[in-house]
Amino acid sequence: MNISKELLSEVLGYEVLSFREAGDFIMYETSFSKAGINIYELAHKCKEWAFLEGFTVESKLDFFFPEYNNGCIARCYVSNKEEGVILREQSNTEPEVIFKATSYILDCKACQWILDNKEKGDG
Repeated sequence: MNISKELLSEVLGYEVLSFREAGDFIMYETSFSKAGINIYELAHKCKEWAFLEGFTVESKLDFFFPEYNNGCIARCYVSNKEEGVILREQSNTEPEVIFKATSYILDCKACQWILDNKEKGDG
């Protein structure tokens, strides 16, 4: 699974100290509990988080690709109001492609934070 502790923390809304994959679940630990979340529920939460950040994440399964996961491939598009589609991604499963897309959004946010703080420091 292509998900980071940072993305998991952002999407869940609290700091995740550690996590591991367990089939279709992500088991995680915070400073106050241990819990798990189904990867499909987490993928949906990632889409909601992206929307609140000003991005749209659209995903779908395309069939008839024999070289991929039982003949299907998951595709994802990330867009925003200013630029339209800014990322096209694909993977073997829909949750995986959503995690890749929202990781990209998190990276964009981190880069913007660095630029904003650099500008503050220069002025």
